[in-house]
Amino acid sequence: VHILENNEGLLDRDYEKNAPFFSTFTVRTGPLGTATRPLKTANTIDGEADISYCLTSQLESLALRGLRGGKLALGEAVMIVDEVDDLIVDDEPSRQYVTRDSDYSAAYIQCCEMLKAGVNTASSTATEMEKMLWHKASAARSEAQMRRLNVDYVAMGGEYVMLSDGKLPRVRLTDAWLEYLNYRDYGVVPSYQSHFCCVSKPFLFKSYFCIYGLTGSIGGQAEKAFLTEVYSARTFRVPLFLDTCKGHGKEPALCREITLHDDKVSQAESVVSTALQLRSKVPVLIITRDADLASVYGAVSRAIGTEEEEEEQSVQIFAQLDPVNERRSLKNEWGSIVERSTKRLKNGKFRVTVTDPWGGRGHDFRCLDDAVNEAGGLALIVTTIPQEREWIQWKGRTARQDRRGQYHVALSRADPPFSGGAAIDGCQPGVEQVEALIGKLLEVADKENVKELAKKRRDLDIGCYLAELCSVYFIKYPRETHEWPCPKWAETDRILRELLGKHKPTVEQIEADAQRMGLKVSFGGPMA
Repeated sequence: VHILENNEGLLDRDYEKNAPFFSTFTVRTGPLGTATRPLKTANTIDGEADISYCLTSQLESLALRGLRGGKLALGEAVMIVDEVDDLIVDDEPSRQYVTRDSDYSAAYIQCCEMLKAGVNTASSTATEMEKMLWHKASAARSEAQMRRLNVDYVAMGGEYVMLSDGKLPRVRLTDAWLEYLNYRDYGVVPSYQSHFCCVSKPFLFKSYFCIYGLTGSIGGQAEKAFLTEVYSARTFRVPLFLDTCKGHGKEPALCREITLHDDKVSQAESVVSTALQLRSKVPVLIITRDADLASVYGAVSRAIGTEEEEEEQSVQIFAQLDPVNERRSLKNEWGSIVERSTKRLKNGKFRVTVTDPWGGRGHDFRCLDDAVNEAGGLALIVTTIPQEREWIQWKGRTARQDRRGQYHVALSRADPPFSGGAAIDGCQPGVEQVEALIGKLLEVADKENVKELAKKRRDLDIGCYLAELCSVYFIKYPRETHEWPCPKWAETDRILRELLGKHKPTVEQIEADAQRMGLKVSFGGPMA
């Protein structure tokens, strides 16, 4: 069983919590099932484990090993996907993988060495291939000089790591400019990277015996149709435990206030004022836009002042990377940040935790303080309204289990969709707004989501086809080395390399190159 988690923090939390429970079970072994052994669990994909908690990067690494070895043996495995909507609907449907290219790397390294030494022109005796590689290396150096530390990449563990939209991607990314930066600053020997394989999530997931997905917010009809069409998935609702008990059932989070401000300054003032007022009685969690995380944190910190901070941290950031401390990773602190978020300080007040959309999903901000419950429960303050699936997740950070919950919404006309000039039904003049505005904003966000799903569906078809082609290719052309191109199959490897290197190849291009590689294919049908 593979349990696919959304991020490292949730994986570590769930594994530590559930591994002791799983170890109490035994499995029968031996020809007649007369012997038994404890159930084995692991916090990574482990061939010896019965239950493996894993991340997307680990799963795709498993797929690459299986594809290159000519066998992706997952037919007897079951996958459980936590936060299935985020991992399947929102994540990239396919990825093109690169590796060291033995045709070009030796000459490319020489080009990088010359550029690092200050040489700015290629040798007059260079061959056409060497001129091409010089151009590639020069372009990589130029782009590396334009890229910004802590914006496009961060320093982690003695190397630079690429960011995607300011965040660490689920699967590590690379590019020629990043290779050059790591060579220039860390001495990591560069190589010429070329495409060798495509991993498609639908193709990979369909290799399992079955998939069981869990989420608190599958979304609307567009998301359900997407999952049904692509994964043959069926959805069903499991009632909340409290709703199956006698009594009042689970209380939904209570909307306390909705405001719409003319600019970001007045919005920030409202957020700070609300947070300071509430923290005397309840924990406060602020979910803001990615771009506003540092500024909101700074505004709250300045308002609280330094008196309380001398002994205890009154305001904390919960994010992948710390935007106010050189984008350092907060991974090792995630658990303690969540735990502190609902604990009283020595002065009797509560901390204010500021996070971005990443922190609004999956994390358990549990507070069992009865006084907090009497005061309305953990207070959530949001500065934007996302699509419906994310909105359900955000509200789920409060009113957890049998606890009460409350939320405040402080929006700005300087942010989308207001900044785009669109007329929003339900928007009242002035600052104070009614709850109906949230529904209208969810409709706007969901319309954009439908467009994104349609685009993703088109890209998904090509990615799935390329992945299946790669699977058949490596079966037809087996190898015992990871050298690329493989000396034994150099001619066909180069055809595959060229195909995968194309930007959004057409079906006709794929079928033509498949024939050149000796593969009989029929798009949308079985491959031979």
